[in-house]
Amino acid sequence: MRTSNSTHTDTRTQTETHTHTYTYTYTHTETRARAAALVTITAFGFGPLGRTGPSSPSSKFASFRSSLEGYLLALDSAGLIGRQLINVGRAFGGSITAEQLRFQVEGADQTQIEAELQRLAAAELVELDPEGSIHVDEIMAAYHGSLLLSMSDKQAISSDQLQHICRQLSINAPGKKDDRIAAIAAHFADGAERQLVLKGLGAKARSLLGRIVEIAGPRVITAEHLGLGRYQLQQVSAPRYSQHRPQLPSELAPLAELVARGIVGVAEWEGTLWIWREALPLLDVPLYRNWNAAPQPDKALSSPPTPQLPSIVSIVDRALRYWARVRPPVLKNGELRLAKTVVRSTAKALGCDEAVATLVSCLVIDLGLLLPNSVGTSGRGRDRTVDQVWLADPTLAEAWNETSQVDRWTCLVAAWCRPDEPDQQQLLCNRHLVLWELANLEPDEGYVGDHAFSRWMGDRYASLGVVAAVDEVIVDLRILGLAPPDGPLALTPLGRQLLQDPAAVREILVATATSVVIQGDMTVLVPPGLDPEIHSRLSDLAHVESSGQAELLRLDEERITKAVQAGATADDIVRFLAGVSSVPLTDSVTRLVRDAAGRADRVRLATAATVVVTHDPADLTLACSIKSAQLVAVSDTVAVSPLPLDKVRTALDRKGLAPTLAAGESSPVTARSAAADAASLRRQAEQARRLAAVGGRPFDSSYADDLDQLADKLSDPRRRLRAEGPLALTPALVASLVDES
Repeated sequence: MRTSNSTHTDTRTQTETHTHTYTYTYTHTETRARAAALVTITAFGFGPLGRTGPSSPSSKFASFRSSLEGYLLALDSAGLIGRQLINVGRAFGGSITAEQLRFQVEGADQTQIEAELQRLAAAELVELDPEGSIHVDEIMAAYHGSLLLSMSDKQAISSDQLQHICRQLSINAPGKKDDRIAAIAAHFADGAERQLVLKGLGAKARSLLGRIVEIAGPRVITAEHLGLGRYQLQQVSAPRYSQHRPQLPSELAPLAELVARGIVGVAEWEGTLWIWREALPLLDVPLYRNWNAAPQPDKALSSPPTPQLPSIVSIVDRALRYWARVRPPVLKNGELRLAKTVVRSTAKALGCDEAVATLVSCLVIDLGLLLPNSVGTSGRGRDRTVDQVWLADPTLAEAWNETSQVDRWTCLVAAWCRPDEPDQQQLLCNRHLVLWELANLEPDEGYVGDHAFSRWMGDRYASLGVVAAVDEVIVDLRILGLAPPDGPLALTPLGRQLLQDPAAVREILVATATSVVIQGDMTVLVPPGLDPEIHSRLSDLAHVESSGQAELLRLDEERITKAVQAGATADDIVRFLAGVSSVPLTDSVTRLVRDAAGRADRVRLATAATVVVTHDPADLTLACSIKSAQLVAVSDTVAVSPLPLDKVRTALDRKGLAPTLAAGESSPVTARSAAADAASLRRQAEQARRLAAVGGRPFDSSYADDLDQLADKLSDPRRRLRAEGPLALTPALVASLVDES
């Protein structure tokens, strides 16, 4: 990138004192890293923007100074106002004087303009000289050129057309094309001649010129923007070989007048038009009318919550047990997500918001805890489709169950920060940009108003910054526990530490309490700092009624039933509650647990077509009333259905009957595992190496190495569940760039 006459570690400040002046500062590496956030994020390999590879972050960051990739990343960090300032500079051919700039930004917030200019200079997108002029970066000029078309651009206009324009402006046309262009530009730049040109324009032509400036600004627009057809531009274009033209319709006369005087250019065959760069001095309005960007939200003191494990960990565990029963179908289009109907039913079954169920499903799929499994086919020929459902990877699920609650949380956050197969780059960029802005807050500060923050981020990082994406990121942060559940938006102390060093989170979550108070009204008083393992198991049995420094939970009969179906017994649950309660359990609590546990065995399923067996005839009557189950009673407690067991099970489960499989019954599908996938990849790698040896193709050998690396990762479940930090860009990492340089 352009560095002026100083090196990138120098600091130089130049200040002017007259009206509408700006303070320009060239700063060292750290300031540049902060000004071009996406460059720095990419240098450290976060998000979807690429890994650092063998080079260090400082080397990668330095390489961006003179590369197109680095320029584009810096430009995407410039924001709405910054991009407009750059476009104005491009419209003037790459350089704009202080006087021209003051006219272009007249009416804007001058403090904001000054701040954005300093940000652009620090990012080395522009160079600011002592006279106040702005010079756009050389890389942009080389790869993008001027934003406005110039008459000197190759094949932009013919020499005959220039001669016609000179005649209309009463200029003695020189013989050479370049001289004709220079004469037209000098004519427009001369103050007296400029006034004569404007005075000679008709009222409709001047009005049309203002409209074109408002619509197009420094861009090329189509004829449709002015309500014209493409063919009509052929009628108004300056004649190439003759000054004679047929009589024009009245609606085209104003545009033809602007074209004939060299103010507006047209490409009749492409159906586009623009303002010539040489005609810029004629404009009496700025190229951009709107210089308003969303202001930075107010900051307020944020009370950090007591460090405790977020509830998403227990929700993931309960969701995995629920999906093991309902076996959600894989979408026919192959998208790696659950259907919205499944998400809604999951949220209802778990007693959580749909946003929580959506995030949980995306994370477990991204981690590979759920894998698509083929369970059959339907149709024939071209209509043949493979039916697939999501099933847990048995190898990875076993490793997940053996992992501590704290490590599960760090793994979930790492998957959110660094998904293996990103399919929405813009959303992932917004994740890391939001984390970066929150990481720069003081520990006791937070932004007021979530949507106000989203609007600010959308303008600050346009065009990658998207308000809707930032809104989604904020919801995710609060669910993940990286931000407080409500109040000013900020990183929690636990979240801030996790992003910087996941290994240190366990030290913060050292349990200060190992007991709770379980009362006769089924409420559970949870003190701050409760052991994460105890808190997670309580979440399987109770839902949150209120949260704060201390939580209030309530024992939930439905959750207890689900826990029994997952393998626990009533005695196990009673012993656990009695062991963690600092007061004796009341009879009402014990009775609730045993009644809820009894519900888990009231309805049993067995495969024939499908056979449903109940203890209570009333339960069978209710089951037979469910149309989607298609059950027919064969006795007071037995019914059969022509539907597969899974569909009957889902139908009954939705109505709250909580069926369980009869002893000896199991799914006919053997769940796919990553270990089996790894073995298949190794076989493919071995075959590729044989082909490389026979055919002498080095590509096959490198392809085999890639397959082996992927197989190694898939075959090591503990490695896949290990979160290594940092997980996002932090001020400490940015400061390390200065130390390394």
